[in-house]
Amino acid sequence: MLGLLEYQAPTRSMLHRRLRRGIVFAIFLVGLSSSWGDRVEADPFARVLLYEQPPVAGGTSLLSNYGEQTVADDWVATSSLPLGAVRWWGTYAGDPNNLPAKDFFLSQILTDSGGLPGGINFGTFDPNNVTRTATGLFDGEGRPLFQFDAPLGFDIPQVVGHRYWLNLFDGSFGVVANQFLWAQGGSGNGTEAVANGASFLFRQADSDRAFELFFVPEPSAFVLLFLGLVALTGMVEWRKHRGR
Repeated sequence: MLGLLEYQAPTRSMLHRRLRRGIVFAIFLVGLSSSWGDRVEADPFARVLLYEQPPVAGGTSLLSNYGEQTVADDWVATSSLPLGAVRWWGTYAGDPNNLPAKDFFLSQILTDSGGLPGGINFGTFDPNNVTRTATGLFDGEGRPLFQFDAPLGFDIPQVVGHRYWLNLFDGSFGVVANQFLWAQGGSGNGTEAVANGASFLFRQADSDRAFELFFVPEPSAFVLLFLGLVALTGMVEWRKHRGR
């Protein structure tokens, strides 16, 4: 008959080794938090894609300038994750070799009202945080298409199955010489909305605009959770050995 094994309390050196391993692991997680956070801040593409209507090369670009004509396009939410960033594609009506040094876009994110933009306005992104990138694509008039990115600066909620609208337009009020044209997008439902002047009284039109919507995660929150779990595990082990 086998005898019971005697419990051997961990020696001081064993406890020191465990403590050192825990400290090293915690330092590693802190470093991971810093490097990951820096990467997400520096890389605007470290996001979770929620919806996409990619640009159509050779497509039709529509004027979307405040005071002349503004355009909106819709999507149906397939995720309950909140919106944190927007990407869109477009070009300019003026000289492509004389681009504005700085764009000034405004937007509205709206709920649906009878198949048109209306209802609750969730707000806009900060126009000072918009970046512009050349794509090498061209619309049907031979104008170069650019990619624009902007963080919202706050989370906008979504309800799965609900329809929403992105109304996006140049808001420089004539200060920017080249007028913005929103590029045609694919993979949509073939429905958009157009409003003349500054009325925002939209009418339905048959096409789609190019845009993508993103959820922006907070990586530091996950790392802090891991650090908390490490600390909790260490406390449990310490109390377990202390009670023996």
